[in-house]
Amino acid sequence: VLIHGFGAGNANYGIAPSLLCDAGHRVLAVEWAGWGLSDRTNPWTANTPEEVLDFLVRPIERWREAMGLEQMVLCGHSMGAIVATEYAVRYPESVVHLVLASPAGLPPAVPTTKFGSLRIRLLSSDWIWRWVISPGSMIRWAGPLSAVLVPWIIKKRFSRMSEQSSVHGIDLDLLATYMKQLWCQVPARSEQALNLLLKGRAQAAGICLRDRLLPGGILHDSCRQWGLSMVYGDHSDWMGSHHGKKLHDAMVGLGKRDVNFRTLDNTGHQVFTENPRACARALLDAI
Repeated sequence: VLIHGFGAGNANYGIAPSLLCDAGHRVLAVEWAGWGLSDRTNPWTANTPEEVLDFLVRPIERWREAMGLEQMVLCGHSMGAIVATEYAVRYPESVVHLVLASPAGLPPAVPTTKFGSLRIRLLSSDWIWRWVISPGSMIRWAGPLSAVLVPWIIKKRFSRMSEQSSVHGIDLDLLATYMKQLWCQVPARSEQALNLLLKGRAQAAGICLRDRLLPGGILHDSCRQWGLSMVYGDHSDWMGSHHGKKLHDAMVGLGKRDVNFRTLDNTGHQVFTENPRACARALLDAI
């Protein structure tokens, strides 16, 4: 079961789901409540990180029950890793293995002054992130200009990848059309989760994933019921693979053996979009 990250949708997995199906696995991708093609009828009332997670996690459990799934391998990408982790902690009996793909919100937050340049510090400042601003809101504000702005954002984002990256085989105009449709949908429900779950530089606004899994430096009881794999892009992954490696080493030091860590070559944060074949192989190795 795949859970996408913020501002993404089920099409962002590229060919990875097909590769997993070809290997004999049943693959289901779930879009957040209040996002993509999921239901938007429930009003947004969340004001804290805990309330956001309630809004996003409980519908996944209702969906699992409706689908008749007893157990699943659960994979969350980016901010979706926060949702997947919370689900695995709350409902450990339903999870066989948890995969965190370039997870956001993993390390404890640090002061924004640690981030170097003035531009980075401004983009990381908490007062900017307190505004309910997101890619979707900016695209909607742009109106007709969004038809030009979204393709520019998509092409600018992926132009930094190496020539060996799989992203160069993607129709970026088609991807831009898809992303524009995602970002322009209203009412914007779970889109507002960004400013409540994360602070600048994708740091956790509430309890970070490391502390959720290792409260007080000890393994959470739920961690003993499922395996854990962490998958990152290489040096261009701005989530920082060293955070995942530290968590891996800490868990191994506490006696957890079914925990894995790996990085993917020629891949950035968008691991599924940029290198779906390597990402599929990593998932197959994990399970």
